[in-house]
Amino acid sequence: MKKLGITPLVSFIVFVVSVTIIASVAATSMRTQPMTALNSPGSTDSRGSITVHAAGRGNPWINLSDGRDLPAGYTGAAELQQALEQNLARPLALASADFDWVGPPDLIGGYAGPGGGIIALHRGNVDSIYPNAPEAQRRKADGTYSDSPFLSPAHVFEVAEAADFVGAGDFDADSHWDVVAGARWSTAL
Repeated sequence: MKKLGITPLVSFIVFVVSVTIIASVAATSMRTQPMTALNSPGSTDSRGSITVHAAGRGNPWINLSDGRDLPAGYTGAAELQQALEQNLARPLALASADFDWVGPPDLIGGYAGPGGGIIALHRGNVDSIYPNAPEAQRRKADGTYSDSPFLSPAHVFEVAEAADFVGAGDFDADSHWDVVAGARWSTAL
């Protein structure tokens, strides 16, 4: 007697269809909310200004937190810092990995700057994931605690061309995460 089983492909298809249906229902439910409720500048809570209202609006399918601006300073070349701080750089791509080996994922942002490309490394903050850990409690007592998902300042680096595409991986087999950037219509990485 042959035993019938679900193949990995069938499982994947069922998963994709389920997620699509859930996202569609959640999007429909969010469309019924007035736009002023979804994004009303100036509304605040105990952690700062809410820039996108999303909390509790997708029940029971998708639950999001309210969006907040992330304060970020930059270290690196002065012209790169200025381009990012004055919105002279155009954001193009994102990638994530634990580049500093601390635990939480870090975020790489790729930009087109006035004179080429810019890569910004936003280091992940372990306190935002584990706020009750002994180290986090120590930082709370010291006054150095932050619940922001990323530490400030972000480190900026110049690349020769606009960073239309960024990727993360161990490209040189040294057991450390690396970043690769490429520009659209270019042959260089």
